Amino acid sequence: MNLRTLAGACALLTLAASAPGAVLAVNDIQAATLLSPRGIVPDRQSKICGHEAWKYVDDGEMILRNDTFADTARATRRNPQGVGDTECLYNRNDGGNFTITKSRQIKYTWNAYPSLYDGCWYSVCSKGTLLPMRVSDIHRLTMDLWTRYPASTVGNDATDWWFSTSMKRARAGLHPNAAELMMWFDWSPRLGGPVPGQANYRNPRVPDYYRTIGGVLWWIWTYRTTQQTPGGTTSWQYIQARRIGVWHRRGGRTYLRNPRHPSLTNFNVMPLLDYCIRHGWISRSDVATSWPAGNEIVRGGVGIRLLRYTQMINGVLQG
Repeated sequence: MNLRTLAGACALLTLAASAPGAVLAVNDIQAATLLSPRGIVPDRQSKICGHEAWKYVDDGEMILRNDTFADTARATRRNPQGVGDTECLYNRNDGGNFTITKSRQIKYTWNAYPSLYDGCWYSVCSKGTLLPMRVSDIHRLTMDLWTRYPASTVGNDATDWWFSTSMKRARAGLHPNAAELMMWFDWSPRLGGPVPGQANYRNPRVPDYYRTIGGVLWWIWTYRTTQQTPGGTTSWQYIQARRIGVWHRRGGRTYLRNPRHPSLTNFNVMPLLDYCIRHGWISRSDVATSWPAGNEIVRGGVGIRLLRYTQMINGVLQG
């Protein structure tokens, strides 16, 4: 869930979103939100609206979460939590999918992250999950992610995978404190930074982090962040990896390909995870806790669809 703005909590970079070539500054507002039993929606209900509404889907194998970010700096009498997005999701046949049917924002910032997740977010866990699980026990890791993302929306298609430093902390339902790995697969060029399918982004105020890992070209940005979370202050490593494209070779020529609407099938995540481990951003002793996939929304959002999301951990299907 990958860098988002909580008023006053600044990240490594604070560039104006409207400036040419700038990157919209992001921090994690999701970090400060708990899922409440009061927000649960009956399985038979297909429409989900409201701040932190959620439901079990796919026989409980996944949790669908309508995460709209709270910000006390923009709170009003009618909106005491300062929620920045009025959002509704449609869930078809109680399956692992959603479509955004309503989305309205107050201002141009990170406003929401509707998502499906496997694992445990605080104490709310999907059924039959292998998480929490030590990173050292993960030997094979692939993912299916099928999405449709309207060009009119400002935001991204992204995973937001979380890691804690110990099994004890993970099982206690505390906020993860090791790492947050966001993989972006589609996003609006208006967010700033590199554009999908192009490897020519340059900004003297932003380091150039293009890396080819397992045949995939990523743009990687990482830093240490500290934020207020339920129960106190928590620090963790934020890792944003944007998939620029996949290298292909034809007729003696190498080229970069990235479809506008990614449909990832059996996508191998292990090379990127191993890269993060080698650079010390994630430790083999860390514990994977929750692995969401969804859409961070800045502006728009109606028509976004997540059609399929599953992971295979050591050959065991999740979701």
